[in-house]
Amino acid sequence: MYPCFVLGIALRKYEAFKQRIFKSKWMIISIFLFMLLFYSSEAWNKSHGIPQGIFQADFLFWMEIIYYRLFRLLIGIWGALSVYVIFTQFFKKTRQYSIIELLANQGKYTLEVYILQAIILEKIIAHYLKFDFMSDFVYNFIVTPVMAFSLLITFILITKAIYKIPKLGFILFGKTI
Repeated sequence: MYPCFVLGIALRKYEAFKQRIFKSKWMIISIFLFMLLFYSSEAWNKSHGIPQGIFQADFLFWMEIIYYRLFRLLIGIWGALSVYVIFTQFFKKTRQYSIIELLANQGKYTLEVYILQAIILEKIIAHYLKFDFMSDFVYNFIVTPVMAFSLLITFILITKAIYKIPKLGFILFGKTI
């Protein structure tokens, strides 16, 4: 998550970097779509968690794990850049408090969203929700974006509710408002 966090900071602070991204928008989207062709459940499984027998593994096994983790990171970065470019281009005509500005203002809750995601989504919900029955296309392009956006809004609302109780906000997130 940290490289994506740094990328977000760079997009917010450095206008020259942002302009380069927009000049290369078709290349960025094309690279993401090309990488998506090679992403599979095997890539997810091999890049996630600590596999059994890792300490007895040979060099090729380690390289495979590193490859899949790097691939997952890069596809995430290219995907994030693609979504950023598409949303920004789509909403750039509406300068009156657009959805991009609204979402950018919610960026101040990034740490809180990560914490809630780790607890609620990865530790609780992931054990009960299974999407194995869906095709990859439906899951990747319909279910995941809708679920991600819904969870983002939910986690921001939970964060705001937690901050209404200052001591709880301090205990959970280390912040006072």
